[in-house]
Amino acid sequence: MLAKYRFRTVATIFAFLCLTVCSEAQPSNHSPTKFPRLNDDDIAEVANVINTLIDSNVAEDGTHPFIAGFVRLIFHDCVGVSCDGCVNLAFAPNAGLKPYIAALNATYHDRKHKLYTRMSQADLWALAAIIAAGRGAANGGEHLTTTFRYGRVDCSTSPDTAQEDYYPNANGDSRETLDYWKNYFGFTYHETVALIGAHSLGKCHREASGFSGPWTTDVDSLDNTYFRDLANNMLGWHQTRLDETHVQWVQGSGSSANMMLNSDMALFKDIRPDPMDKEGGFSKCTYHGCAPSPSAPSVMAFANDNALFIRQFSMVFQKMVEKGYATRTSGRDLEDPLPGDPNTPARMRLSHRMP
Repeated sequence: MLAKYRFRTVATIFAFLCLTVCSEAQPSNHSPTKFPRLNDDDIAEVANVINTLIDSNVAEDGTHPFIAGFVRLIFHDCVGVSCDGCVNLAFAPNAGLKPYIAALNATYHDRKHKLYTRMSQADLWALAAIIAAGRGAANGGEHLTTTFRYGRVDCSTSPDTAQEDYYPNANGDSRETLDYWKNYFGFTYHETVALIGAHSLGKCHREASGFSGPWTTDVDSLDNTYFRDLANNMLGWHQTRLDETHVQWVQGSGSSANMMLNSDMALFKDIRPDPMDKEGGFSKCTYHGCAPSPSAPSVMAFANDNALFIRQFSMVFQKMVEKGYATRTSGRDLEDPLPGDPNTPARMRLSHRMP
């Protein structure tokens, strides 16, 4: 997560190969500049393929890591200039994304569905992220309202790139964390808090990010448990050092493996670097001693209202998955799918079906 150490967690997302057609049967190394118009039935078909991919990859504990993985991937795809179907797997912050890239790449080039003739890799990643987030929200009892629009353009080397983008610092304090999202995505503090609520999905893996453990107990649910835990002063939150460069917050009882990164705690507490900590990462104030951060009111609002959180998340997630593209109000770079066949029964425009 850090490359000195930049954020590679959130336990969550995917990356892909971008090829397309020499002939309809033979994919080439680059996407066509223009794909055919898509309709709701096309999207429903691809949604079913994505859901099958999520359902067929189950961890030993019965959870579905591709839910968090797809959501993480879209952030790593969109962190640069635009969402372009390109991720640098050789760059440390992207560690752990390879399995998701491989799975989506195989899906993209499957001759049965011929997705390489119908959409860009970047569009497939965006759709997979929306499906995954929708399933997470459904698991938490709410409905995601983010919609899918298509027209993203893959970079010329998709899914690979040598680009080393700038990621959030997992050891960052309140100001650094909030300023990152403002400067690189144009998000308000309220939007930033809502988006980082995606950390209710998935977990950190020591071998990938250097951090360890889930943020919440139900790693397949996108809900406000993350905020309720952040704001719970009875959990005994305190910092612990995993190694020279990795510090995380853990609960005092020892009965839970749940953790928070500095950049998570910074949403609620105005943590500040301890000048006596030469390695960095430790806060000079404790959970109970730190003042509220500037974004603490948003944490409390979401902790008290899961429906509000999902509504706000849906809106800011829409902005993230469309980064670098015009929308309805400015040029209409991205297009809405056309209506499907009205005689098709029970079409799933975007299927958020439960596992």
